[in-house]
Amino acid sequence: MTLLRIALGLLALSAAFGAASQKVYRCGPEGKTTYQQTPCEQGQVVDASDPRTAEQREAAQEVAKKDAKAAEKFDRDNLAAQPAPAKKAKPSKHAASAAKDGAASDAKTGKKKAAAKDKPMVFLVPVPKTKPAPAPAPAKPAPSKP
Repeated sequence: MTLLRIALGLLALSAAFGAASQKVYRCGPEGKTTYQQTPCEQGQVVDASDPRTAEQREAAQEVAKKDAKAAEKFDRDNLAAQPAPAKKAKPSKHAASAAKDGAASDAKTGKKKAAAKDKPMVFLVPVPKTKPAPAPAPAKPAPSKP
C-alpha cells in the first residue's frame, strides 16, 4: 500500500512540474487567435506559467468555494421566493362525462347534443361601421394662356 502512495505522489509531482515547463503557442491571424501546445507557422511562445504562490492559489480556491456556496444559496432563496405556479382548474364531473361520451349537453335542459365533429366552426365578429370617405372634389380646369 505504501508503494502505491509513493507512486501516486511521484506521478502528481511529475505532472505538476511537467505542466509548468510546457510551452504554449499563440497562432492564427488577428481576430482568430488560437492557443496550442504544438508549434505553428508564425506562432509566438506565450508564458503560461502560474506566477502565484501556493498560498495564493489556495486562497483563490477558498474564495471560489465560498462563491459557489453563495450562488447555491441565492438560487435556493430565489426559487423559494417565486410564487407557486397557478393550478389548472379541474373540469367538473359533468364536463368530464360529456368528454367521455363525445357529446356536450345543453346547460338549460341537460339534454345531450350530438358532437359536431364533421361540421365546420363558424365565428361571427362584429365589424364597426365607418363613415365613407368624402368624395374628392372635381379638378378645376387650368386657365388657358393667350
